[in-house]
Amino acid sequence: HGRAFKVLDKKKFEKEVLYQYLHMKSYASFVRQCNLYCFQRLTYASGEDSSGAYYHECFLRGKPSLSRRIIRMKIKGTKL
Repeated sequence: HGRAFKVLDKKKFEKEVLYQYLHMKSYASFVRQCNLYCFQRLTYASGEDSSGAYYHECFLRGKPSLSRRIIRMKIKGTKL
């Protein structure tokens, strides 16, 4: 459906994508950021192929203009 993504190989993702494009070193940090941007982790109820994928209604393949609606949650007690 183009509204979710799934990382199949976490080690390869860390090595080839995270630091180079997102300036992060750990997959756990990436997951925390996904949560702050309100991505939802899909479960087995969504189907076996979708299980473990991250979904956001404004994340849609072929529609980069929608990504402007993906907003980071403010963290109470910080200036972020």
